[in-house]
Amino acid sequence: MVVLGGMGSISGSVLAGIGLAILPEALRPLQRITGTDLRMILYGLLLILVCILRPSGLFGQAEITRFWAERRRWFTRKAAA
Repeated sequence: MVVLGGMGSISGSVLAGIGLAILPEALRPLQRITGTDLRMILYGLLLILVCILRPSGLFGQAEITRFWAERRRWFTRKAAA
């Protein structure tokens, strides 16, 4: 969860944990469609792809609170103008 979310991001780790808990269950209907249990294969491939494409994690060093603070400043600046 920590590696997938980002080593420096608490919010990224929390969101990665939620995603890792939901993903196998979201892929469960695929088992009924194909007749074989491909959930864990796709789950593993998805994790490998994320680790290759985003080596610093989904969030890296970013936090959700920092994102919302920047958005709030942007909106207040725009409203004041």
